Amino acid sequence: MPDIARLDHRIIFDIVEQGRVTKTQADIDAYKNALKMYRLENGKYPSTSQGLEALTEPSDKHPDGLLDNYNRNDAWKNPYEYTSDGRTFLIVSFGSDGMEGGEGYARDIRSDDTEGGDGGT
Repeated sequence: MPDIARLDHRIIFDIVEQGRVTKTQADIDAYKNALKMYRLENGKYPSTSQGLEALTEPSDKHPDGLLDNYNRNDAWKNPYEYTSDGRTFLIVSFGSDGMEGGEGYARDIRSDDTEGGDGGT
C-alpha cells in the first residue's frame, strides 16, 4: 500500500509541475507578443534596464499598457530574466530550481524556444 501512495504523490507532483511549465511558457509568449507591439510603436525593444516593466507603462494607444496581466515572476516565484540590445531580446525562466541549466522541470524555459514566435531575433 505505501507504494501506491508514493506513486499517487509523484503523479500529483508531475501534474503540478507540468502546469507550472505551461503557465511559464504562456507568460513568455504573452511577453513576446507585447514586445513585438512595443517595437512597432517605439522602433526598438525595451532595454535591459527598462525591463519587462516597460510593457506596463501607459501610452496614447495603450492607456493601461501593453499587458493585461504582468507577472514579474515565473510559476516557481523566481524572477524572469530579460535582456535586450534594442534589436533583439531574450526572456528566461530558470525553471523549478531557479538556476541556469538543468533538466526536467529544472530546465530553462527561453523565449527563443517557446511556440509563440521568433524570440525577438
